[in-house]
Amino acid sequence: MFGRGKKTFEKINTPEKIQSIAANTHLEPIILRGNVIPNEEDNHDIPYCADGYYFRKGTFSKALAKLVDKHWNMAGGDEKNFFFLTLNDVVEHAMALRLKRQDGCMKVIFYDPNATLRHKTFLLSEPGLAEHITDEDLRIRYYKGVLMNIDDSKKSVDECDIQFFGSSHSTQFKFLAEHTGHVDHPLFR
Repeated sequence: MFGRGKKTFEKINTPEKIQSIAANTHLEPIILRGNVIPNEEDNHDIPYCADGYYFRKGTFSKALAKLVDKHWNMAGGDEKNFFFLTLNDVVEHAMALRLKRQDGCMKVIFYDPNATLRHKTFLLSEPGLAEHITDEDLRIRYYKGVLMNIDDSKKSVDECDIQFFGSSHSTQFKFLAEHTGHVDHPLFR
């Protein structure tokens, strides 16, 4: 994982190593339309399913708090990475969110690749504090979105932990579910 303070650049420090990594990286590793990752090696698709927390305007904090609570007890140094997709009218916007345990606390790291100055890190001493991080703090505008765990893939969409915040009706999130591969999950059927 590349990032500030990482030692990755010490290991991947030649043009050959960079080309090798790029050759083994899918162009769109996160947007998994159709619920598969293309595998060019043998022309077979690799199934990919992941947990998804869908939220409507004003409920991002609740979704984040639920994720922090769920992952609070992971080992120190462990991290979970999330694809963060929002929808504003018909414009999609992709961002990243990382939860990392460190010294008995949890870092919540937000990154917007289109506005790098919006990179923010919050240090939480207890899980309940996550609910105080708002979309205004991150300066994001949306009317619905999804946080999708990209570290823990499942073999089937039925195994995914899907939760809704701000609406209990899956029809409110159907468009986003088509982008994340969750359309075949029981909550969307």
